[in-house]
Amino acid sequence: MSLVIPPRGNEHSQWPNGAMVWGTSSRTELPLFVAGALFVLFFFGVSRVGTDFIPALTNVFWALGWAVVAYTAAFRTDLLAQAVSRNPLLIAMAVIAILSALWSLIPSISAYRGVLLLLNILVGFVAFHHFGLKRTLQVLFWFCLVAQVGSLLLIASGHHAAFDHTGYTPKGLFPHKISLAMNAGLLFFTSLILYVDGWRRLVSLAGAATAIVALVLSTSGTGLIVCTLMLGILTCCAVASFGLRAAQFVAGL
Repeated sequence: MSLVIPPRGNEHSQWPNGAMVWGTSSRTELPLFVAGALFVLFFFGVSRVGTDFIPALTNVFWALGWAVVAYTAAFRTDLLAQAVSRNPLLIAMAVIAILSALWSLIPSISAYRGVLLLLNILVGFVAFHHFGLKRTLQVLFWFCLVAQVGSLLLIASGHHAAFDHTGYTPKGLFPHKISLAMNAGLLFFTSLILYVDGWRRLVSLAGAATAIVALVLSTSGTGLIVCTLMLGILTCCAVASFGLRAAQFVAGL
């Protein structure tokens, strides 16, 4: 499975990193600029910087992301349709999540979460279209890094907002320790991918180290399990991509 949105005719130009842009005229550059600005704000919101106002802030930025998806669906239906048809596994995950309402104890919440998952996957498709995979990872990396560094500084300061209601479990700038751990996991994996790609390796290593510290401090078993599973998947991908040398390295670990 690969995330591929092919160009149609001569309507697109190809960026060096693989992202496509809409034409070159001012009429099409303006929507692209607005979409890019919205996604930068969107990822800033996803990093969940803040404390009490986080739920409302996050919903606002998700809504901005969905607005860009709606714009793409209205004016570039073919682009979104091709992305969906070429990534059936991702769409199937969202469909299964929606259908889980049929056997869920709380059907309305299950259906709601499934629809959100589908919309968020579509946001990812559009982000890939505008930024390309590498630039999307870089945006995620920087904002996750800012969120994690801010969380660690807040925890180190001993401020009550950095801990949960018990006053002992760290949560940093996030509403819950699981959110802290999940964001740390996202930072860790983006750091690894960018490091392997050769992008600012010292910065990538610093990001990975920051993520590990935050993950340990969070004491989140859920976050640790998810990160371990994802690391196993990435290990399998590395073996499949790099062959015997990677397999020997994994065996050594």
